Amino acid sequence: MTHETSLPGRPSPVDPVALHADALLRDRRLNWLRPRRRRRVLVGVALVSIVGVATACLIDRAWLVAASLAPAWGAWWLLQRVVRGMADLPDAYVDERMRQVRNAHYRTAYALLSGVTVLPLLVLYMAADAGRVQFVPQSRHLLALFWGVQLLALTLPSILVAWNEPEV
Repeated sequence: MTHETSLPGRPSPVDPVALHADALLRDRRLNWLRPRRRRRVLVGVALVSIVGVATACLIDRAWLVAASLAPAWGAWWLLQRVVRGMADLPDAYVDERMRQVRNAHYRTAYALLSGVTVLPLLVLYMAADAGRVQFVPQSRHLLALFWGVQLLALTLPSILVAWNEPEV
């Protein structure tokens, strides 16, 4: 039997989500990246890395795709930490202001993501009629679409929070 102690105002050691939320909200190690200008540079790096992954897929070199995924995942991880998980924490762990900010940015992120996704899907749909369009989708096109949408879906809420919020 383990003895559990919980300090007032601190999460119980049993709840890993609460521990993670508390660590994100109290983290001061990345304060140097939290000024708005630096967050916007990080947003640019994240978007460039996502384009890099999609481009690597189109070039069709597996080693290049694997190598380009590392900076994309690193940018996603940094963005989450810099905005203190505001875009990803459950409702129970954020205050009302953070919840409103997150929900507004989620609506915008989903609208942008659906718009960005529709265009390639329409191109692929039209390419199915290869008699008129001289384009046959290949696996590299589908991989570029998959990784581009996947990485955008993961990072877009944090990107919007990092870009638009004056202070995090």
